[in-house]
Amino acid sequence: MSMESHHSPNHQIPLEATTQRPWPECDPTIPTTWSPRTQTLQAIASLWTESGVLYFRSPSSSGKSTLAHLLASYLRHTHPTATVVLITGAALHEIHQNEGVNIEKLLSEHGWRWTGYIESQDNTYIIIDGAEPLYTDYSFWNDIRRRSTAYHGPHIAMFATQGLPRACPTMKFPGIEKPVYINARLGRAMVVLSQPTEEVNVGVCLKREEVREMMVRLGVSRYLEAEEIVWELTAGHAGAVGVLCHFLRAGEDGDIPELLTNVVVTRKRCGLRLKYEFIERIEQMVNEQRLHGFPLSEERAEVVGRLRDCWGRGGFVVPKARFGELGKEDPWLDECIAKRYLHVEGELDAAGSIVVGFPSRLHGFYAECYRACCPLWIGWVVSKHTARKSGFGHYLGVRGWCPNPDFR
Repeated sequence: MSMESHHSPNHQIPLEATTQRPWPECDPTIPTTWSPRTQTLQAIASLWTESGVLYFRSPSSSGKSTLAHLLASYLRHTHPTATVVLITGAALHEIHQNEGVNIEKLLSEHGWRWTGYIESQDNTYIIIDGAEPLYTDYSFWNDIRRRSTAYHGPHIAMFATQGLPRACPTMKFPGIEKPVYINARLGRAMVVLSQPTEEVNVGVCLKREEVREMMVRLGVSRYLEAEEIVWELTAGHAGAVGVLCHFLRAGEDGDIPELLTNVVVTRKRCGLRLKYEFIERIEQMVNEQRLHGFPLSEERAEVVGRLRDCWGRGGFVVPKARFGELGKEDPWLDECIAKRYLHVEGELDAAGSIVVGFPSRLHGFYAECYRACCPLWIGWVVSKHTARKSGFGHYLGVRGWCPNPDFR
């Protein structure tokens, strides 16, 4: 544990240690160094004045922690008299469980004064990075509901990979049978997704110009002509942009520009041109715990087999009523979701359908590259009927493929 402090030594709250130093060139005392992220931060601050609670929902490696840290620095600079708390969901959940107190009493015991000063409550900003551990903490969400409906109170922002995909009077979380009502007063809570929407004009992921800025910061400015390709493959996910930039730097003595051109021209077979380096670079970063949501190397063939149908159709669309039964009938599907090889989008349309797809475009691109490079049919072929009957591509992933020896 380390401590995240505010303007005085008395204003401290436990915060999990982190090795992530996003945008290390940023100086929180000089707003111009945040460019071009400044416009995004300004838009978020504007939303926050309208809503008591903001919920940022975006897949793994999309830049949520980066945005949370920048937002805290931005608020401390633009609102020097404000109380700004940055805490991880895991740290808050651990203290919440051990001490058995509500969030108001909890934070006040750590030096934060909530009661007696309505003005100070309106000038308090709490940023919770990684809210997943709090999904099933009913008392926490009751506190959030009370604050989101109160006329005065602190502003709360939560960053997480799951949750309701659009602003709505309820939020439904895994493990909770009944919806959790956090904004009984409509408009007091808003959900911010990866990309801007009609309702919310800001997203968690990088914009096109921010992708370019990140490429410059990561030392691949000589490949800026590939900016459009990087954007197309990553959709602005910061972690995915980082992987591609590392790949570009590692291949500076190779034919990277030609390879990137072929990604666009013949994308279906581009895996053959990558000569395995792209996949190996991703897996190296996964094994070093610098990137999440990708299958580890020893599980590669099995996972790709399970994802085969999903890649072909761009994702599964399952009726809400059918989704629970599907998980019971097909344990492979549940396992893929649990390991984050697949991502559940939630209720996306009026019919209440559930969409299951890849966590990001790069995850799908990984599967496509591997399919193009590695699998070779030998011996016998299993019918689609047999594969579906036996599980989510189980035979296709385990018994039907012969991996290329270069991939071992």
